[in-house]
Amino acid sequence: MALAVALAAAGCAERTSQVTRQELFSLSVGPLEDQVHVVPGYEQAGVWLSLNDGLLHVVNAPVRKVMRFSSFGDLLLLLYDPRLNPRPVGLAEPGADSVTTRLARSLPLGPLGRVAVDSQGTMYVQERLAPDDWEQEGGVNRSHVLRRFDRTGADLGYLGREGVSGTPFGRVQRLLVTERDELFVVTRDADSWQAFWFDARGGLRFRRRLSAGDLRSADDVPPPVEIESVLADGRGPPHLLVETVALPGGRADIWRVTGEDEPRRAFPAPHSPHAPFRLIGSARGRLFFASHGSAAEAGSTESRRVPLTITDGEGRPLAQAELSLQDPALQFSELQVATDGVLYGARIGPERVDFFWWRTDLLMQRR
Repeated sequence: MALAVALAAAGCAERTSQVTRQELFSLSVGPLEDQVHVVPGYEQAGVWLSLNDGLLHVVNAPVRKVMRFSSFGDLLLLLYDPRLNPRPVGLAEPGADSVTTRLARSLPLGPLGRVAVDSQGTMYVQERLAPDDWEQEGGVNRSHVLRRFDRTGADLGYLGREGVSGTPFGRVQRLLVTERDELFVVTRDADSWQAFWFDARGGLRFRRRLSAGDLRSADDVPPPVEIESVLADGRGPPHLLVETVALPGGRADIWRVTGEDEPRRAFPAPHSPHAPFRLIGSARGRLFFASHGSAAEAGSTESRRVPLTITDGEGRPLAQAELSLQDPALQFSELQVATDGVLYGARIGPERVDFFWWRTDLLMQRR
């Protein structure tokens, strides 16, 4: 299998395209409703994103607000905690007589994190509970819940680990909505990862705990492996894709996990002699691998290019591209893949945050 993937990748390399980063809009740093508060050293500087159907949802964690923008930067919806934010100007509070496409809702919110949005506009926002509401499971603090809001920002209550009013989650590592509007949640503890798969109504369909020791074949020998990421398999629950990285060396393998069956090594991740590729997302049965380590050294004024490989679900390369980046000294949010195959992210600086995408969905259409 490894030889087949290598040969396919070699043939695909001749068809490498360059995908130019397209700037969407920028937000300045500040306290107003269409600004963001950035905290140096904070995880992702306190800015989390979700792109769905051309609408970008932005969580600004330090000041506890959620914003919905059009791809042109028009602020369409604002959820904000009035204890940390001024009253917005130019957005209407919902009421019986209000007819507007630009809404604001004030409500108390806890510390916020990741966000995901389905095709109906339902928003799932990670919120950390007050310490008195934390729960313990196996010595691990379960301190996070998911708040749900409809398209207009109306509060739909909590989605707990076991469904509505269920127990909280641990630290959320991945939060995404699948093409079927199902919610996929991955949490990470000190010694294990857990994947939770909810249907569109919030019912828990599948749960699986994984540790690095589960992902070793009988003939494996040291070095040990670590789990790098866990993704939803496009075939739906109970199918997972798990990426492991061998230490030292950084070689990555993709494993398939089905229900409670033994994990099965499926194929090696794309390989580069210069830097490892990592699995960053999936869409429409395609897997996206980026070689993060190939970027220019921090502080360089030159643009940098990040190799991207798109494969099918069996690891066969379908397209290769180079992603253009700029200003490598600035902090970037994690790159994410929307359900339609668009790659997106944000560039975070001391005075503004720039949002952008790459139309990698067009690469998928050509294959």
